[in-house]
Amino acid sequence: MIHGSNRIQSQLTAWFMRRTAHSGIRRVADLSAAIANDIGSVRVENQDRVAIARGKDFAGRSFILVGLSDGIGGMKDGAECAAITLGSFFGAFFDEAQSDDKPEHWLSRSAFQSDLAVHSKFDGAGGATLVAVLICTSGSVHWLSVGDSRVYYSHGENLTQLSVDDTIAGQLGMQNDSIPGRSSLLQFIGMGNQLEPHVSQLETGLKGSVLLMSDGVHFIDSAWIGKIIAHSADPGKCVQRLAEIAKWCGGADNASVAMIELEIALNEKVYCQETGYQIWDSFGELQIIVDSESYKRKVQQALTVNTAKLSVNDNSAKLANDQPIEKSIKDKPKTKRTRGSRKPKEVAAEHKLESSKGSKTEKLPQLIIQFPEKAI
Repeated sequence: MIHGSNRIQSQLTAWFMRRTAHSGIRRVADLSAAIANDIGSVRVENQDRVAIARGKDFAGRSFILVGLSDGIGGMKDGAECAAITLGSFFGAFFDEAQSDDKPEHWLSRSAFQSDLAVHSKFDGAGGATLVAVLICTSGSVHWLSVGDSRVYYSHGENLTQLSVDDTIAGQLGMQNDSIPGRSSLLQFIGMGNQLEPHVSQLETGLKGSVLLMSDGVHFIDSAWIGKIIAHSADPGKCVQRLAEIAKWCGGADNASVAMIELEIALNEKVYCQETGYQIWDSFGELQIIVDSESYKRKVQQALTVNTAKLSVNDNSAKLANDQPIEKSIKDKPKTKRTRGSRKPKEVAAEHKLESSKGSKTEKLPQLIIQFPEKAI
C-alpha cells in the first residue's frame, strides 16, 4: 500500500521499515553531521526513526533536511507510524522544494502530508512525533516540531531548547514531572485535521550546532547534555555518547539523536553536484536518482494548487520565520490543545488540497534506487 502522495514517499517508507540492528551510528562527514539510534535496554521494538537527506530546490540550490520521528507508545503500530511519518515527510518535502516558495511553507506542508498519510491508515489510532531542521545554502535555517521530541541549539556548553513540547507541561513551561498527566500529547502526526505544526527560523549567522532528540535521550539533564556536546570531538562522537549515556541511565526507551554543525553545513562548497537525493539513517545510505528536469516540470504542475493557499498556511502553521533565536524562545505559544478541539475550516481545506495532489504526483518518472551496504 502506498502511504504517501508519490513514489518517493512509498519507497522511503519501505526503506525506514526494513530490518536493522538494535543500535547504529552514521557519520556524514562532508555535512559535519551524525545520527544515532538505539533500541535501549527495555523496549523489544525500536519505534524511533531518524535520518538526514540532501537535495536541491527549484533553483538548483542545495539543502540539508534532518528529521526524527518517535512512534507513540500505547497507540497502534508505533514503528510503522514513525516510518510512514518520516517517509512521507521527506518524500513530500522533495516535491515542495521544487515550488518557488518559502522554506517554512515546504516544512509545514510536508508535515500536513505526513499527518494525512498516517491518519489515512490508522484513523487516529496510531501516531508519531516529528521534529526536523532545514538548512539551505541561501543561509537560512528553519526547524519544525510536532509532539514531544525536541529541537535544540548548542553553542559551547550552552544548550537552548528551541521547540516546545506538545504536552500540558510543555505548553505551561513546566517540567514533565510537575503535574499529573504531564506527558499526554496534545497533538501528534496522525491525529487528523487538527494538526498545527510549530515552524520557526533561527537568526542568520549563528555558529554552533542544531540537535534533534527523542524523549529516550532528552530526559538526561540538559546541563550534562551541554557538557557532552561541548567536549565531544565531532558530531559522530557526540551522538554516540548521548545514546550510550541514555542506555547507561537505564535505557527505558528508544534513544535517537541527530546533530549537525551549522557553520560547515551552510558552506555550499561541501555539496556534490549529482542529480537526485541522498538519504542517510543510522544503518545505511539510500540514493534516489531522477530525471531532474522532467521531474521538476511534473512536480511544478502538481504544486500549482499551493499558490492559492499560502495565506492559509501562514495562519495554520503558526509560522515565525523572521524571528531571531532569542525571540522565538521567549514568545512561544502557550495555548492548550485537546484532541476534541476544532481546526479552522481553512486548515481543513489544506488537507483536502494535499490529498488531491496525490493523483497528479503518481505519474512521476521511474526512479532508480540503490541500496548500499548498511553500516552498523
